[in-house]
Amino acid sequence: MNCKIYICTLIGLLAMGTATGQEVSVLGISKTALYAQADANPPPVISVHPQSRTVKAGTNAVLSVTAVGSAPLTYQWRRNGVNLGNGINILGATSPNLIIVSARLEDSGNYDVVVTDAFGSTTSAMAVLTLDFSWAGQWPDFAQEPAWGVFSQNGYAYCAVGDGGLAIVDITDPVNPRRVGGVDTSGFAWGVAVSGNYAYVADDDAGLQVIDITNPANPQRVGGFNTSGFALGVAVSGNYAYVADEEAGLQVINIANPANPKRVGGIVTLGYALGVAVSGQYA
Repeated sequence: MNCKIYICTLIGLLAMGTATGQEVSVLGISKTALYAQADANPPPVISVHPQSRTVKAGTNAVLSVTAVGSAPLTYQWRRNGVNLGNGINILGATSPNLIIVSARLEDSGNYDVVVTDAFGSTTSAMAVLTLDFSWAGQWPDFAQEPAWGVFSQNGYAYCAVGDGGLAIVDITDPVNPRRVGGVDTSGFAWGVAVSGNYAYVADDDAGLQVIDITNPANPQRVGGFNTSGFALGVAVSGNYAYVADEEAGLQVINIANPANPKRVGGIVTLGYALGVAVSGQYA
């Protein structure tokens, strides 16, 4: 039997019975019994909704829901109405507990969760996640040399500290950040970008430096490319590093082999290239 026709027939007969005041039965089941059966299998009920919260930028945020229904229950967390998937900083996107690791500005927003069982779905109340960017701590304890560029990932801040090269700082406790490792590059570290297990340092007249950060306590230089200008900034997308090379403009470096990066293109900009960002097909 076609289920849609069957359901429509039930609805039609029940409605007819209501209009005429008669007790209608379908397949020997009375209207009253059918409604009672429907009431006996409601969709999931959320007993504890996720709560709005404010967390320090760079710390973890946890949102939770408690629901009851007919097992198994499935969960789908959403941010601003868009389904979330598990990734580097999103864990538990389809579980009762959503964990946002090292929360960033783009993680702020309106969160809810859709809970589903065999009898339907229920959407939780909305929880607002707000990021607090107020001062929490400092490394080092007193200012020495500026960090000209910083990139944070997975609980670490990778700092381009000029003559000091690359410094790696554990920021899992934002109030007490601590240096765990570093590499004294041969130039002057102006900028840094991180992708996977490598940090890419814009190192002034020493060009682009590639540092293996698999072990943050013992990073190792594995390669580099001496650009024709002065590397002041760097961004990474896929297999390419885009270097702001001051008077030499934008340089594009293939980093598919981090130990042997190669220049594949570039353009001399109208003025000095002091920084770079990449979005989609554009730098």
